[in-house]
Amino acid sequence: MTAPIESIFLTRSWTGEPVNAEPHRCAQLGWFPLDCLPQPMVPYAAAAIGHVLAGRLFSTFGTWT
Repeated sequence: MTAPIESIFLTRSWTGEPVNAEPHRCAQLGWFPLDCLPQPMVPYAAAAIGHVLAGRLFSTFGTWT
């Protein structure tokens, strides 16, 4: 059995604009204020943002069986 692995990074600065390379899988990409995040949001992304806001810079999501 294989499971996807997502890596999410916190950055303090960037240049350019995000590009949606998978429009068939992703409705929208963009930069959003933390108090105005788009909905619905995939669960792993919401969990990652919650962990970063709580000061946890490493976390796992889900279980492997």
